[in-house]
Amino acid sequence: MVASKLEKIRTRGIETILVDREHYEKHETVLKKQFPHGFDYIIDTTADADLITRSIGLLKKGGTFVNYAFQNNVNMAEKVELDMKLFATRQLSYIGSTFQHFKFPQTLKAIEEGKVDPELAITEVLPLDQFFAGMEHVLNDPHTIKVVFEPNGPSEGR
Repeated sequence: MVASKLEKIRTRGIETILVDREHYEKHETVLKKQFPHGFDYIIDTTADADLITRSIGLLKKGGTFVNYAFQNNVNMAEKVELDMKLFATRQLSYIGSTFQHFKFPQTLKAIEEGKVDPELAITEVLPLDQFFAGMEHVLNDPHTIKVVFEPNGPSEGR
């Protein structure tokens, strides 16, 4: 995650802390100070084996870790090490999740009801003839979240 991505949700009043992948203890110290009892939920979307392993220790008793990323698709050699003793003694839960297939109607309803703001995930909107340039951004620009392609010209409201 890069700071520019966090800035989008910060504008909605959500407090963020940038992970330091070279020195995990830096952000962990801040998190433990701000949340001394730990977190009820941690949702991982990074697929980073070390970060997943370390994040489990930030859960409070009875907390739940949701692994939404496809860990091991990124690098098959990196395996997540879980301390099962923590799960038993702190009554933790682990949920593995993948993409939500066949949830399109529920997604549209959540957007319509204002529960989800898709604008937070859209970095840029491009015409379809700029598909390859847009995909270049997705693959190589760490500031890019999602690119929307419009095959029939600009959408209403843009």
